[in-house]
Amino acid sequence: MALRMFEFVCDNGHITERLVKDDVREVSCSVCEGLASRIMSAVRCNLEGITGDFPGAYRKWNNVHREASRVANKRRNEHGPSSIDPTGV
Repeated sequence: MALRMFEFVCDNGHITERLVKDDVREVSCSVCEGLASRIMSAVRCNLEGITGDFPGAYRKWNNVHREASRVANKRRNEHGPSSIDPTGV
């Protein structure tokens, strides 16, 4: 069974992180040695300020499309105009 990082809080309010198995619900507090119970932690989520997208996802999409356009333009310039009309007419 894989280990995961969880946060635990004791009755004295000390919060500690531990790398434990999924089924572990209680550990000893690293500060006071009291019993600490596993708690739900807030998930860190970094969104882009204007669009609300994940900044890495848009950057990757933009880079992929920019490169595809560059390759298409290079092929077009090397091989001349295509005999197939891209508009389908």
